Amino acid sequence: MKKLASLLLALLMLLSLAACGGKDKASEPAPQGGASAAQSGTSSTPAPTAAKDSPAGSYKLTGYVENGEEQDLSALEELGMVFYLVLDEDGTGYMDVVGEQTNLKWDENTFTDEDGAASQYTYENGVLKLSTEDGEMTFTRLTDSELAYYQEHGSGFPEGESFEGEGEIGEYYVRIVGAEALEDDDGDPAIRIWYDFVNQSDEVVAPWTALYTTAQQNGEDLDFTYLNDDVPESGNNALGVAPGYTARCTALYEYDPALGTISVAISEFMGNSVTAELDPNALPGAPEYDGPAWEEDPAMPAYMAGVAETGEGVEILGYDTTTDYDGEDVIVVHFRFTNTGESDDSFFSAFTNYAVQDGFGLESSMCDDYSDEQDNAMTDIAPGESIDCAVVYLPRTGDPFAVVLKNFFTDEYFGRVFELSFG
Repeated sequence: MKKLASLLLALLMLLSLAACGGKDKASEPAPQGGASAAQSGTSSTPAPTAAKDSPAGSYKLTGYVENGEEQDLSALEELGMVFYLVLDEDGTGYMDVVGEQTNLKWDENTFTDEDGAASQYTYENGVLKLSTEDGEMTFTRLTDSELAYYQEHGSGFPEGESFEGEGEIGEYYVRIVGAEALEDDDGDPAIRIWYDFVNQSDEVVAPWTALYTTAQQNGEDLDFTYLNDDVPESGNNALGVAPGYTARCTALYEYDPALGTISVAISEFMGNSVTAELDPNALPGAPEYDGPAWEEDPAMPAYMAGVAETGEGVEILGYDTTTDYDGEDVIVVHFRFTNTGESDDSFFSAFTNYAVQDGFGLESSMCDDYSDEQDNAMTDIAPGESIDCAVVYLPRTGDPFAVVLKNFFTDEYFGRVFELSFG
């Protein structure tokens, strides 16, 4: 049961971070106060009602304690999602977490999952308590009509709008701009999809962390694959994209040329999707590459307009260049952090920091020359004290770069643009 307990905890964490605007789009309330849930995929026939002294039957998760802390399940209920359990009288059954299902076997005090892992449980008066590695799950018996409703109404995830070809997905705009057939590194048939990711948020965001890209053929998910041909757009989906900029990205999948249409979807968690239906025999081909879609003046991007160089608790002092542990040229940006709060705090705890060059966020690194200042960035200091810190970045080119800070508590931005020169 460890796998499903981990999945449930991860789902709760995601829901706590996700906007709750999807609540209005949730499925209609289930009968008798329940919530819609994932379709089981095993059977739409409700488990038979068993004698009251037998655990056989169906249950909904009503309580979850993890590491001694009671988890709030209300977000699942509000969004129409249910974690449910079905125990058949023959000693088999399954658990379902919004579509993630695992089969199990049970006896009078033990559940055994597909991997052979055993978990203890107790049952009394329609309430089943299941022990997990770090806590306990409480399940309450359902009626047959409630279980039938859960199995009929699908996953319960609220659905956003779907746009054909291009559209707005949360704080981003996406355009599917091309597709071509080729062979992957193993010589197997593959399809490469190109899409533009426009960052309309106020943060540096990597497309692969913001959106889900999937492809299906004949209703089956296609697997990602690899091709080391170094097209200019390859790998862009893993790089941070600055606010107001566009990155052209790729996704590569295995497919069967003999089968039918390939359905592509780029979507946000519980949000909108951009889709395309692609005929494997009539793909549009690769788009013409005309370089990154950056603004005309990378030295002064639009999101830096009006941003101060200093702010409450921080000053961007300047930069040096040196080499990191791998011998690569790096930029070392220096900050002076002053704790303006009422308790001990560090630079990294108080500010988000990033550097941007030609529209892409720069990766961080480490070096010997400024190791003390790098350590200072993680050091807590007392209220009123100041400390000099450094953050090391790997440049992509020799172009100008911008350093941006965001105060965690006030959401204020501070930044500075530098001409890059390696001395």
